Amino acid sequence: VIIVDDDIGISEIIEVVAHSMGFSVHTATNAKAFMDIYAQSNPSIILMDIVMPDMDGIELLNWLTERNCTVPIVLISGYDGRYLDMASRVAEVNGANILGMLTKPFDLSEIEVHLRNVLNSADN
Repeated sequence: VIIVDDDIGISEIIEVVAHSMGFSVHTATNAKAFMDIYAQSNPSIILMDIVMPDMDGIELLNWLTERNCTVPIVLISGYDGRYLDMASRVAEVNGANILGMLTKPFDLSEIEVHLRNVLNSADN
């Protein structure tokens, strides 16, 4: 699992849930750190904040699709849900594999659902 969110508290919450489900987790607080981690790992899922100070999520999604990323992605935002919808549509048009969206604040069970979907697809 790779988590990229400039809100360290959100990353820590997701990390705890992912670890409890048996995932290995890498976290990044900015796009550059994410890019470095992504280049050195083989994630089964990416959980990505859309609004970050150095590069927004749409730019990062474009960077991923340029690299033919097929990893399932969960988009996260504390902003209006329409922003998530727009980011999801842009990402899907560009070929990204958008698994779902989370609006902050979210319930831990929402994270578990997405992670369980990844585990279930790996079993098939």
